[in-house]
Amino acid sequence: MVLEKLIALCNGKSIPIRSFSDEELKQATNNYDARLVIVQDELYCKWYKGSLDDRLVSIRKFESGVHTTEGRDLSNYVVINDLVISAKMSAHKNVLKLIGCLETRPPILVHEFAANGSLANRIQGNLGSQQHQPLTWASRLKIAREIAHAI
Repeated sequence: MVLEKLIALCNGKSIPIRSFSDEELKQATNNYDARLVIVQDELYCKWYKGSLDDRLVSIRKFESGVHTTEGRDLSNYVVINDLVISAKMSAHKNVLKLIGCLETRPPILVHEFAANGSLANRIQGNLGSQQHQPLTWASRLKIAREIAHAI
């Protein structure tokens, strides 16, 4: 169902993403072990570090029922939108590639693993417990232009 909606929202173009099973993702994240959480969004999702087919991945699990308006749960809509944008942006060299998803409510997304951390971490100069030199303003401007071009 999710993949059908994704194809419909992408003007009928097929986006090559894989469908994962619940068991595969539980095994990849050691049953969503809290120690494998690499990022926790304050609003609606957790990113887990996992391993699928001997490949490091980031598994994004959304919280159900977080987005509600007038008693309606908008979680599925928000995640489908995120899924479509992730799939469309996957071809860009500076965006995490969407590998696949598990069709649950809301879906669980599987992305490639960002070994160098997030853009925010790179700009601020921190990567987990390690400190790095923050990006120069010239680098930041170049990234901003590339993001604008990608969008």
